Amino acid sequence: MGLNDLIRAYRYRRKIDKFSREIGNIYENESNIVCENQVYPGKTNCSIAFIVPEISKYSGGHTGILRLGTYLFHMGHSVDYIAINDVPVSKMEENAKTNFPNWKGRILSKEALKNNHYDVGIATKWNTCYHLIAYQSSFGLKAYFIQDFEPFFYPMSDHYILSLNTYKMGLKMISLGPWNAMMIKKFLPDRDVKYIEFPVELGLYEIERRELNLERPIRLAVYIKRDPKRAPFLLIEQLKFFKRQMDKRGIDVEINFFGIEKDIKLPLGNNLGKLNTEGLKNLYRKSHFGIVASLTNISYVNYEMIALGLPVIDFVDGSAPSFFSDDEMIFIEAHPQALFNKIKNYLETPEQLNILISKAQQKLKTITWESQAKRFAELLFERN
Repeated sequence: MGLNDLIRAYRYRRKIDKFSREIGNIYENESNIVCENQVYPGKTNCSIAFIVPEISKYSGGHTGILRLGTYLFHMGHSVDYIAINDVPVSKMEENAKTNFPNWKGRILSKEALKNNHYDVGIATKWNTCYHLIAYQSSFGLKAYFIQDFEPFFYPMSDHYILSLNTYKMGLKMISLGPWNAMMIKKFLPDRDVKYIEFPVELGLYEIERRELNLERPIRLAVYIKRDPKRAPFLLIEQLKFFKRQMDKRGIDVEINFFGIEKDIKLPLGNNLGKLNTEGLKNLYRKSHFGIVASLTNISYVNYEMIALGLPVIDFVDGSAPSFFSDDEMIFIEAHPQALFNKIKNYLETPEQLNILISKAQQKLKTITWESQAKRFAELLFERN
């Protein structure tokens, strides 16, 4: 066997081992891959554990879990976040403080899965379902907080099948927004999926009213990620076309990207990197349009932009139209000229932007994290 063969074999073995760790060696634990029984708590104040991959800095999904857990904590429950990845707890506590300074609860390592007992265990990503099921005897009520339709993250593969199978496990499923629930029932019509509305943290992003004037340069705040579900390459092609057309008309454009590593060189615009809350607020306040690509479940970024008075452009092919109407958000098709055509229309009728953002902000007032955390608790403890 040559050197290249040895390297290839070593890399493949590493992938096998990584996959086993990802699903928690559930087959070695000889666990049933379904929820054997659900035990509803017989008390008001419960011990609750969220099973998370880890707590990463600047992660919208992880921040959402911290927000939900914090509101459950304020309701009188004890709340832990059990991380299955081998990231130091002290590092995750720092990340949590960056994401959501007032978070409550405890972050624990994966040993808590077998050493502790909880009234409620809540999986938060497809592979955490496998860890929850492997140690289901440590939990009474077993639930799944579904933040996205994760099979769409993968091509047809073992990851696709295993993520789809989590919806068959018998966990109590509560979706973040109606789109995930709709997608699950499309693939598995007999599954019962409750949902809360997609909320905004008005404590961090208080609603700010402003009169939007399209003075030059036209400033765009563009949320970009390397993840294909955020359509980074299509976004860049649309922005190239948009800027070229604006240049032809003598209209200056300032494109500010954020959300991706700052050292990544983009073919146009300014890469501001991953911003904290204050950095995001400042960017939104000085921009005229916010651009997001939500090809699976909608992003928290849409809500943050709206709260700060920024009209949002998103893709009509994704889930955003399930959350907002044409009167509240700007939708574009997935072709390179679509962004230019839509913004050009608003440059000709700028008064329509202020009407749109006013209606979008009215919607936000009814879907705060506090209200949806209460709804989550009601659904969690509601006997089917």
